[in-house]
Amino acid sequence: MEQANADMILQTQNSSALFSRLTCVGLTSYKIEGARFPHWFLGNVHTLESLIVEVSHFKEIFQDKGEISEKTHTQIKNLSLNELPKLQHICEEGSQIDPVLEFLECLLVRSCSSLSNLMPSSVTLNHLTKLEVMKCDRLKYLITTHTARSLGNLTMLKIEDCSSLEEIITGVENVDIAFISLQILKLECLPSLVKFCSSKCFMKFPLLEEVTVRECPRMKIFSTGNTSTPILQKVKIAENDEEWVWKANLNDTIYNMFEVKIGFGSFKHLKLSDYPELKEMWYGQLQHNTFRSLKYLVVHKCDFLSDVLFHPNLLEVLMNLEELDVEECNSLEAVFDLKGEFVKEIVVQNYSQLKKLKLSNLPKLKHVWKEDPHYTMRFQNLSYVSVVECESLISLFPLSVGRDMMQLQSLRVSKCEIQEIVAEEEGIDEIVQFMFPHLTSITLDCLTQLKAFFVGVHSLQCKSLKTIILSGCPKIELFKAETLRHQESFRNDEQNISTYQPLFVIEEEVLTSVESTPRFSPRLKELKLWQLHKLKYICKEGFQMDPFLHFIESIDVYQCSSLIKLVPSSVTFSYMTYLEVTSCNGLKNLITHSTAKSLVKLITMKITMCNWLEDIVNGKEDETNEISFCSLQ
Repeated sequence: MEQANADMILQTQNSSALFSRLTCVGLTSYKIEGARFPHWFLGNVHTLESLIVEVSHFKEIFQDKGEISEKTHTQIKNLSLNELPKLQHICEEGSQIDPVLEFLECLLVRSCSSLSNLMPSSVTLNHLTKLEVMKCDRLKYLITTHTARSLGNLTMLKIEDCSSLEEIITGVENVDIAFISLQILKLECLPSLVKFCSSKCFMKFPLLEEVTVRECPRMKIFSTGNTSTPILQKVKIAENDEEWVWKANLNDTIYNMFEVKIGFGSFKHLKLSDYPELKEMWYGQLQHNTFRSLKYLVVHKCDFLSDVLFHPNLLEVLMNLEELDVEECNSLEAVFDLKGEFVKEIVVQNYSQLKKLKLSNLPKLKHVWKEDPHYTMRFQNLSYVSVVECESLISLFPLSVGRDMMQLQSLRVSKCEIQEIVAEEEGIDEIVQFMFPHLTSITLDCLTQLKAFFVGVHSLQCKSLKTIILSGCPKIELFKAETLRHQESFRNDEQNISTYQPLFVIEEEVLTSVESTPRFSPRLKELKLWQLHKLKYICKEGFQMDPFLHFIESIDVYQCSSLIKLVPSSVTFSYMTYLEVTSCNGLKNLITHSTAKSLVKLITMKITMCNWLEDIVNGKEDETNEISFCSLQ
């Protein structure tokens, strides 16, 4: 039930008669600030067995205000709490909630990021058979020894993705704790977990047969006290059943996993800064498949790094990695350096699975790839690339990488000193073709030295491109019309070989007859031009831009002080919905009469701080057709 419906139903008079057969209640979307759980209805629903609370802002579930009688007949067996980001307590310490929770058989707690403790220390859970806790990042421990001793019926315990959890059981020492029914124990993705139990207690697990310890790298031993697991013969270290370890007993097995770092083999996500002890292994000779499962690597503020992140010894790791996020590593001069003797020993196919690459605030970074990887490794799966605040970087991609990126969807480069996106390679005397059939978005921002996408003669084809954001790039030209024959002649003209091309070269043959040349059918939908102080034209008068601009839906031009004309007089904007022009003092007229007539879908027009603008619409009037901004709001 959502809040409005729940309040109406639960406050109905004679609710105990109305709910005489109700066994399950679900409450969702109580998102108002200070939302208070309607715990008072529990005394009226004597048949209630299952309670589900999710996607709400409750700070507490059960409150001990004398409103829940100790004689209540409510016997909740199943309690599920999911996505309650402000929940601090299920009930506060000292609350007399035994009548409500005494009969719990199943407790599921997920995504309660503010939960500081699971239960009051005095709670007993004699009937509990299943306990799952996931994504509760404030928990330091799970239960006390007092509560643990009551868990004689517990058959499954699963704890996962709780980043601050240091121990499962805490409390008094020198007591026996017997999980006489526990069969399955899963501890997964717990980066702070040190021990299952820190107290010197004798722990018995007579039926324990399945244990998973995955991505718990801080776990040195299982328990401080003695532990009995008579039928346990293996500890799984991955999600599949085939990967497991065992050495004498549970404590020795966990210790062995920590010492030889075998546990890192199951990591899918790794934040390298959390494990400075990996430095020696990272730059040494890795054991085979040490990071075999790694998909997502975060490298933030890693002071122990050398000048290169990926040396050839990490080639196998890189082949499986899908996302790489590197930020604020002051010593880093290159991300990849993949050439060396070690590479010759790799017999597997060298294809990287890397899809997302994010580089940010790396002041000494000179190269993403120190050398062109050529056939050492191909990066054909790159789909998202973002590079921000790397002031020592001159170029982004080596030529072979630039040619391989057929899956590229988004490219963002901001606040760097790069002169070209793809580095020129010596000995290239041909027109280099870059084809990005899936590229939808290009953002180039505050690149004061950028002169070209590629300084050699090239063609750039992006048939799916929807958004271009070009801001603070004074040295690069956006569009230029040029014949293919003229481009071909560059190869025999050494003086022109280094001539910087604009970002996009549009072949005139294509523009004059779009239907007869289907290989170029751009559908640009959004165009942003910011702080291009030398820009005079988006394209000059007489340049047939209709095929290129026809599908544009949004134009935003900001601080282009030299802009003389927005678009040629013949351009039509049949799909335009948004037009904004700000601080363009070179403009005297905005659009022509014929262009204005095409703006039937225009919803928003903002023209501000254009001091010399005389007319919004200018040109020869057509008396037979009026201008109708029928959608303008």
